[in-house]
Amino acid sequence: MARVLASVMELNAIAGDGSSLRASARPAEGTRGTTVGVLEALPPLPLTFWRDGLQVGDHPVRSYQSAEASSFLADLLDGFFPYEMRYAFP
Repeated sequence: MARVLASVMELNAIAGDGSSLRASARPAEGTRGTTVGVLEALPPLPLTFWRDGLQVGDHPVRSYQSAEASSFLADLLDGFFPYEMRYAFP
C-alpha cells in the first residue's frame, strides 16, 4: 500500500495543485448559433482502497482480482496516470 500511495502522491505533484482544467464549448449568451470556448475546473477524484477492492470517485467498488482494478493499479505502480482516465482527465 505504501508503494501505491507514493505513486499517487508523485502523480498528484506532476498534475499540479489540483486545479485541473478541461476545455468545453457552450452557447454564447444573447446570440444565436454562436458558441464560446470555456475552461472548467475539474474536481479532485477520490481513490478509496477497501479490504475487498478499490473505488474511483462514486463508481462501484472494483474487486482487486478484476482486470480493470489490476490495470488501474499497474498503471499507478508504473508511474503513469491510469489509462482509463485519459478522456475524463486529459
